[in-house]
Amino acid sequence: MNSTSEGRKIVSEARKISVGICYEPPAAGSGADMQDILTQAAFLQQHIPYPTKLVTYTGDVPAFLHNLKGIDIAWNLFESFNGLEEQQYLGAALLELAKIPYTGTKANVLSFCADKRIVRAILAARGIKVPQGYILGELINPPQDSRWILKPAKLHGSVGIGDASIVTGVELATTVWTINKNDPSLDIFAEEYIDGDEYSVTLLHTADGFTAIAVAQMQFINYPPDKPRILGYEAKWNEDSADYAQTVRSFEVDKALARKLATIAEDAARALELSGFARIDFRVSADGTAYVIDVNPNPGLGEDSGFVAACVHSGRSIGESLAAIIDAGAEAPK
Repeated sequence: MNSTSEGRKIVSEARKISVGICYEPPAAGSGADMQDILTQAAFLQQHIPYPTKLVTYTGDVPAFLHNLKGIDIAWNLFESFNGLEEQQYLGAALLELAKIPYTGTKANVLSFCADKRIVRAILAARGIKVPQGYILGELINPPQDSRWILKPAKLHGSVGIGDASIVTGVELATTVWTINKNDPSLDIFAEEYIDGDEYSVTLLHTADGFTAIAVAQMQFINYPPDKPRILGYEAKWNEDSADYAQTVRSFEVDKALARKLATIAEDAARALELSGFARIDFRVSADGTAYVIDVNPNPGLGEDSGFVAACVHSGRSIGESLAAIIDAGAEAPK
C-alpha cells in the first residue's frame, strides 16, 4: 500500500471509531511525573487518527460511566485512581465494568505490575534474570563492598530514586529499615546495583504480534566517576537539572546485543501477559549479562518520550503506532 492509499485508509477508518481518552486528572501540587498526564492527553488528542473525547474520572463513578456513552474504545491513560498510583489498575477495571474495550495491558495484569517485587518474582520464576533483591530480613550479611539501589515498591516513573538511593552492603539493612519505619507507605526494597550500561526495549502490537521494535541505550554524558549512572527522578522530570541534560538516548546499539535484549524483552512480556505497548528496561553488566530492572506496561507518551522516539526510529509514524495500539485493544477479549 502506498502512502496515498494508506492515508485514505486512515481517513476512512477515522469515520468509524471514536476514542475516549480516559484518565484521572492529577491532584493540585502533584509532581511533574503526575502532571505529565495532561501533556499525554493533549498529545493523544493531537495524534490519534480518529475522533477523540476526553473522559476524566474525578471520583464520581456514575458520571464517568455516563460520559463513556458514544465511545467505541477507551485509551487507558489512568496513572492513578482516587489519588493512589498503586491503584491505577482500577481505572482499567472500571472500563471493563462498562464493557468498553481499552488500550494497553489489562486490569488483572496491571494489578500485579503495580508492585515491582511481584514483577521480579514472576520474571525470576520464568528464568529471566533480575538483579538480586533485598527485602528486610531476606538477605543476611550482604557483602560489605556490594552496592544496592533502593526502590519504592509501588511508585513508578523513578519517583523516590536519586543518587542517595545507592547504598553499600554495610548500610543496606539499616537504611531499608529506617526508611520503611519513618514512611511505611514507600515500602522500600532494594536490588543489587548492576554497574553497567542501561538499555530499554520498546514493544508494540504489530502484524507479527506483540514484538520488540527498537532498542535504545541511555548514555550518561560527562558523569563524574563517583556519580551513579542511574536514570533517577531528576534525570526524567527536571528539565533544568544537569542530570536531565546529561542523559541522552541513543539507538546506536550493537546488533547482536540488540537482538539479545529484544528476545529477553519479548519473553518477559509473554511471562507478564503485557499487551498493546510496553517498555522493558535493562542493565547489562561488564560480562554481558542482561538484567531486567523495570517493566512499564503502558509507558509514557509525548513528543520527546522514549516510546515515540522508538516508533519513529523503527520507521513508524506516530499516528500509525497509536492506531496499532488501538487495534490491539479492539481485538483483545472482552
